[in-house]
Parts: sequence; structure tokens; C-alpha cells
Amino acid sequence: MMSKFGFLCLMCCFMCLRLSAQQIEPHIRIIEANGEAVDRILTADSAFVGSAPVVAKFVANPSGNEGRTSLYEWRIVKKDSSTPSVVRYDEDVDFTFTESGTFEVTLYATFIDNATNDTIVDDTQRPITTTVSESSLFVPNAFSPNGDGINDIFKVKAKSIVEFHAYIFNRWGQQLYEWGIDQMNDGGWDGTSHGKPVKDGVYFIVVKAKGSDGIKYNIRHDINILRGYESTSAVSNQ
Repeated sequence: MMSKFGFLCLMCCFMCLRLSAQQIEPHIRIIEANGEAVDRILTADSAFVGSAPVVAKFVANPSGNEGRTSLYEWRIVKKDSSTPSVVRYDEDVDFTFTESGTFEVTLYATFIDNATNDTIVDDTQRPITTTVSESSLFVPNAFSPNGDGINDIFKVKAKSIVEFHAYIFNRWGQQLYEWGIDQMNDGGWDGTSHGKPVKDGVYFIVVKAKGSDGIKYNIRHDINILRGYESTSAVSNQ
């Protein structure tokens, strides 16, 4: 039978293995949020709130693991759910949040000593929280492309939109312009067609979009071009 001393020694060795498991410092790097370039490091002591799509990189950041085989498991769990919605097994993972809600990202790591085959498990990491806001989409009904630097471009105001396409038509139904998700934040209509300014008056816009929360937008209404307005009177897109 194992003596009490032997049992205590075995327990101490086990505890040492557990303590030595603190060899990862996971974080999430937010690379881009809804078209706005950011470079923010998230840890368990910080959180991020942004609009979709949120482009992120999960980084395990291991140290002191020479001579060991490292196994990683990233789990993404949506708030109020006990089942991971996403599981990844790489040391570093590129991931894009396209669904609204609050998510907890946790890294579980296992290290196997190549010489002794001893296994060290690190399941002590606290989750890192990322929140993706619900969607919204506002389409103005006027702008003033008169070169004064204010409201010269017709733009939409979008939050957590993951699909988007917009079309501009004249009163005869001819398409004058269109733009998609890649230009949603930085692009828009400058009031021209084939490189030439269109006349002041009423035009028509059709927007088809989808939010990160599953809401579908199908917007159709008039747009007024009002070049004669002073900048203080123009309807703002800012």
C-alpha cells in the first residue's frame, strides 16, 4: 500500500503540474469593426462592444512550452447558452463575428511532455467577452452635392449590417448608381451619372440589406437633390 508520505508526494507532483500549466496568456485582437480599422487587445479583464462584422484574431500567446506538444481548443459560447456555437483547434484563430449578441471566448490548452508523456491541462482561463450590437439602418431622403464639403455624398447610416446593396433610379426607372457592402461605410452616391451631375429634383432609392440579428431591410423611397441649400440648411448624413 502507498504510504501517506508517498500519497502526499504524488499530490504535490500533481499540483506542480497544474501550477506549471499557466503558460498561456490568451487575448483577442480586434482587427476591424464595421469597416473602421482598430487595433485593440482584449483580455479577460476587458470587453469589446461593436457592430458587425467584427473581424478578430484569437491568440493563445504560449510561453515556456519547449519540449511539449501543445493542443488548443477555443470555445465561443453565446450568452445564456451552455453549448459552444463555434469550436476551433488552432493556436491562433481568425474569426469574424456576424451575429448580434454577447459571446464568451475561452481557451482550453493541453500540454504533453515529449520526454515523460506527462499531461498538463490549463482550463483555468477566464472567458473574454465580445458583444455585437443589434442592427439598424437609416436611409436619408435628401442631400446637397454642391461642393461645400457637407452632405455632398448620399450615405446611409448602418450598424451591424452584414448584407447590403443599394440602387439609385431616376423618375423613368433608369438605374444611375449602385453600391454594396464593401462601400457601405465609405461609399455612396455623389449625385452624378456617367461622370456628369444630374439635375436637382426627386430620385428613387432601393436598399436591400440584412442585419446581424437576422432582420431583413427592404427600403424604397424618394431622394431629393437640393444643391441650392446652404450647408446649415442641408439634411445631414453625418
